[in-house]
Amino acid sequence: MAGTAVGRAHAVSRFSPIGTLITVCATSTECDCLAMTDADTDATALSHRRRRAVLGCVEQHNVVTLADLADELAVQEHGTPIDEIPADAVTELYLELYHNHVPVLADAGLVAYDQEGDLVAITDTGKRASARFEERLIESGSDDARSYNCTEEGSC
Repeated sequence: MAGTAVGRAHAVSRFSPIGTLITVCATSTECDCLAMTDADTDATALSHRRRRAVLGCVEQHNVVTLADLADELAVQEHGTPIDEIPADAVTELYLELYHNHVPVLADAGLVAYDQEGDLVAITDTGKRASARFEERLIESGSDDARSYNCTEEGSC
């Protein structure tokens, strides 16, 4: 994506290929004013509804294979049993999780991904972020709280 000027004229923020916000500054003092808080990191990583759903599902299981996560999110998103969802739709979701959403969450420290075992696990940071996010949803009265928690029958 194109860079977006942030703060002073010499500081520019860009998203890396995996969605991490990178800030380039002329001096370290310029970057001091741009340091991201945990809440900022959470907001960036959880800005996509699918990443919020991933975090909610992983939190429910503590550890889940990426394939099972793709199946559960497909069921949640389609509102039908997994055997009624086209295999290519689940494969596409798996690839999006693998290449995009899980790396963003892992880079933010919200989940850990073991590529060899194809496992996604919630981290302590992820648990805290999830609790903060859920509190905000409840306070705002958002309908996202239901889908974020993955508590419906047959999903997560």
